[in-house]
Amino acid sequence: MLKTSQLEIFQAVVDCGSLNKAAEYLNTSQPYLSRVIKDMEENMGKRLLVRGKQGVYPTRDGKFIYGYAKTIIQNLKKIEELKNMDLARLEAKLSVSLYSFFLDKDIFLKFVTDNLSNFIQLSVLEGNLAQLFDDLLSEKSEIGIAVINDIELPAVQSAAISQNLHYEILDSSPLYVHIGQNQRNYDQEEIAMEDLLYSTYLHIPFDEYSNTRLEIEIDGYKMKEFKQMMAVNHYWLMMYLLQKTDSFMFGNKWQSEFMKRSGIKSKILKNTGIRMHLVIFYKGNKHSLEFEKMRELFCMHYLNQNVI
Repeated sequence: MLKTSQLEIFQAVVDCGSLNKAAEYLNTSQPYLSRVIKDMEENMGKRLLVRGKQGVYPTRDGKFIYGYAKTIIQNLKKIEELKNMDLARLEAKLSVSLYSFFLDKDIFLKFVTDNLSNFIQLSVLEGNLAQLFDDLLSEKSEIGIAVINDIELPAVQSAAISQNLHYEILDSSPLYVHIGQNQRNYDQEEIAMEDLLYSTYLHIPFDEYSNTRLEIEIDGYKMKEFKQMMAVNHYWLMMYLLQKTDSFMFGNKWQSEFMKRSGIKSKILKNTGIRMHLVIFYKGNKHSLEFEKMRELFCMHYLNQNVI
């Protein structure tokens, strides 16, 4: 069984990106850290770190261990803090901002049932990407969840970095189309852009980052060529309109099960190589226990794993 001290060393090595820097940070020797990492790898039967010219970085297995190690260490620190707290007055606060993503409410149910606090405050903010950034910078939210396409991604990454926001790309997906039973192509096996031209294109209100979506060309058609478009800034209203009207929205694989429960079909759009990226954003490196729990539940629910 791995020891807490090993996990702390492994986290330090990954965070520092170098055995020498980690040794200096931990006030120990580089050979000692190498032995600890080697013992961990033998214990796990997996290679956890790769050594290269730029230092060390975790393998895919190492990323799993790192995520768990980080959560365990943070939880242990929280337990230490509890010694000086009045547990009868323990409070929990979780605030999430969303862009272009329907967050399954079952995640919040799991969060609430797992939480032992006497007072729980939940907040979900919906809007465009600029609003998500503002929410994080003003600390209205601690975590932002967004789906971003290939075209938007470079500008979004640059904007996040310039505002000192951190981001993680959790997964990627082909471009999907979500349609309800009143959409004229509901029974088709495959859907192409030309099949959608005379239906209503539902989307989140565009901002400086997402305006580029209108210029995306797929199969000879640009998105701005749709005959009717509707901007909706409320996700549940968008879901209702998908169910009741001849409309559609572009989406991704992570929403397909959620949509299916509401009678909405999800199909990969034909003739496009565009990829969608599931991204989380956050401010700073120190996070609450609620943040870590939400991240864990989110990854379990959408990626079938605890960490990336």
